[in-house]
Formats: sequence, structure tokens, C-alpha cells
Amino acid sequence: MSKSLETLKKGLLTKNPLFCSGLVLSAAVFTSDSLKTALGAALCFTIITAFTALAVYFLPLVKTPYTVRIILYILIASCVYVPASMLSSAIFPAETPKIIVYLACICVNSLILERFDKRTLKKKSQKLLFIIASVVGFDVALIIFSIIREIIAYGSVYGKLVGLDTPLPIFGYVFGGLILLGLFSGLFRYIIMISGVTER
Repeated sequence: MSKSLETLKKGLLTKNPLFCSGLVLSAAVFTSDSLKTALGAALCFTIITAFTALAVYFLPLVKTPYTVRIILYILIASCVYVPASMLSSAIFPAETPKIIVYLACICVNSLILERFDKRTLKKKSQKLLFIIASVVGFDVALIIFSIIREIIAYGSVYGKLVGLDTPLPIFGYVFGGLILLGLFSGLFRYIIMISGVTER
């Protein structure tokens, strides 16, 4: 397998930020009760993480103390958070105010603070590919999870009924979301294991 495919596999599958690592877990659970809120969260996550990760990628901070680097990453993410949340509010005006507090958690998520900072990939092109794959992996996982959660909890997708006769609104609550995410994470890891897509 080529190095690029191996990097993509890590970002999308074996190191998927949501289902494998449980990163930004609180934000994921609070913002995935419907597809609309998940899309708003995914938009903010993509903008904040991408801009901060690119700063990590381009800034010459290798010799900077780790504590200083972490503070800089949080500051960069916080600056990007404001325009990202404003954009989300403009696109999803009814949903964003409900999740705005949890979107701030993205600024201090460990995907930015640890994973990108401690990558051991030697080529910068591979590091950039890993950043892109990780962001896409989280977004896709969150959207799929929110669709299934909305169907189970409310019998709808994007607010439109899909004909589920017996919705289970308990899964629309936070503790129901945690239970469902735990089940999905276990199922995802099992599928990865039996399919042979394991990290070397």
C-alpha cells in the first residue's frame, strides 16, 4: 500500500477522530441529535480545525516548548471560532444558538492539541494529507451518526418524516446519544477488525 493510501486509511478509518478515538466527544454528542445541528457542527469543526492545523503545519514551532505551542494552537482556534460560528448561524439560524456553547469545545479538542502536533510523518505532504483525512473522517462520521440518531429518536431526517412508526425519543437526549455513540464506536471497531483494515 502506498504511503498516501496508508495516511488516508489512518485519517478516515483506523484513526477516525470520532468512532475510534472519541475525540471532541462532548461536542459530538450534543450536536448530533439531528442532521441540521450536525451539519452546523461539522462546518465549524472543519473551519476551526483546518485553519488551526494549517497554522501548525506552516508555522516554524518545532523548537518551541510544547506548553507554548498548545497555548498558541488554542489562541488560533479561538480566533477562527468567531467567524466560523457566525457562518454557521447564517446558514443554520435555528440550530446554531442551541449548540453554540458546545462548538467552543472544538477550540480545545485533542485532535488539534495532540494529534497534529505529535505526528511523526516525515514528509509535509503526508502530514497535510493526514490533516485533511482526519477532518473529513470526523465530518462524515458525525453526519452518518446524526442521520441514524435522528431517525431512531424522531423518525425524521433533516426535519422531514421518513415513516418510522415507533421513534425512540430517549436517544435524542444526551445520555441516549452517549449510549448510541458507544454502540456505534464498538460496532465500527469490530468492522475494522474483521475487515482486516488495521493499523500496522
